Amino acid sequence: MWELNEPWPGERFHEAAYTVDLGNWEWLKSNEEPGTVRYILMKDISHLLIDDNIQTVELHNIAWRGKHHHPYNTGENCFCCKERPALRYLHADISYPGIIIEGAPNPYGNRYRMVDGKHRMMKMLNRGIKSSQFYVLNCDEVAPLLRDHI
Repeated sequence: MWELNEPWPGERFHEAAYTVDLGNWEWLKSNEEPGTVRYILMKDISHLLIDDNIQTVELHNIAWRGKHHHPYNTGENCFCCKERPALRYLHADISYPGIIIEGAPNPYGNRYRMVDGKHRMMKMLNRGIKSSQFYVLNCDEVAPLLRDHI
């Protein structure tokens, strides 16, 4: 299991929302209206990051923010990074498993939704890697941990 502050400095989170740039990443409860923003805090799911939850997954089955940009506006020209070259991409350590949730809603209809690791994902794809190890969490375990605010 990772230490909470490694690799997440500060309050890291995944935002479940719609944006024009990235599409519909909302994760709505049955009674919620579209436009509701929800958050998954990494500290809230850290107890699930255990060796038993590590699986090898084919990258094409994973929805990640910016997937529609690849191979353009990713890597050293990452769409989300303000500096050039994109330091978060350059420093991404693909030896750390990303975090994905099986069965979580995503705009691609993929089996998995990534909540941590998009720069690692970009680096693996740019290197021609087809599968890798990820912490695979269950949608039903994570859904109750969604927050309305940070």
